[in-house]
Amino acid sequence: MHGFTSQRRQWNWLRDARPDLSLIMPDLRGRGDSRDLGGPSSVAQHVEDLVAILDFLGEHEAYVCGASMGAVVGAELAAAYPDRVLGLILIDGGFRTAGGTRLTPEAAPSIVRERKHNRDRMWVSSYEYARFFAERTSPLLDPSDLLLIDCLDHDLDDQFIRRLNCDRLSEDTTSVLQADTASGRSDQPTWQRVDVPTWLLTAEWSTGPDSPPTYPPDTIREIRQRLAAPLNVRQIPAADHATVIMSQPGAQAAARMIAEAMSEREGT
Repeated sequence: MHGFTSQRRQWNWLRDARPDLSLIMPDLRGRGDSRDLGGPSSVAQHVEDLVAILDFLGEHEAYVCGASMGAVVGAELAAAYPDRVLGLILIDGGFRTAGGTRLTPEAAPSIVRERKHNRDRMWVSSYEYARFFAERTSPLLDPSDLLLIDCLDHDLDDQFIRRLNCDRLSEDTTSVLQADTASGRSDQPTWQRVDVPTWLLTAEWSTGPDSPPTYPPDTIREIRQRLAAPLNVRQIPAADHATVIMSQPGAQAAARMIAEAMSEREGT
């Protein structure tokens, strides 16, 4: 599951790192090919969509990997349907704690407002859009990276206008900011009920060099204390929230973590 305003080709780098893996990579509703899927949208609705996808494909269970908001969806899926999740791999997201989410009540309005402002902009090409995207999202992204170009090409329609439903985005923002989207219990976030093997891959920075990380050490310690399942944590040095998965080093680290999860499950 991809991040908040991304889409399925965010996993281009993982697919390149592990072409032998069979990846189920949906566009969450409101993004990419799912832009016009009816609402309302929420983290809980994304979970039901994923279960429907697994049912459609005849897959009872799978290893679940999510990045950023997609990691929140993954944690909700593992809490609601633990029998469908063989292992949970979270990429710089998944745990809504005081220090562990980039989508804060203060930041959310500006994020959605910026996406709405640029939604109808017509780009000259995917290359121009990639330069803009790298500048706004992460100074560590390489706008000439062909995997990034291919990823962002899926963002655009045939008129080079971004395929993003901002109504769904706003609904997801409200959902993510709720203390517990699945059960409505404000005293216990859903992720605390995750009881499947869990791995967390974090970045040293949030946006560019020396920026504060999404998950500082104090937050990691808090998560370990509150999570029902054992938590395996790795940090990628000199990576930020984007390049933790949208780069070769990030994808290779994620691939190793997925392999570790599969090996532990299979006892090899």
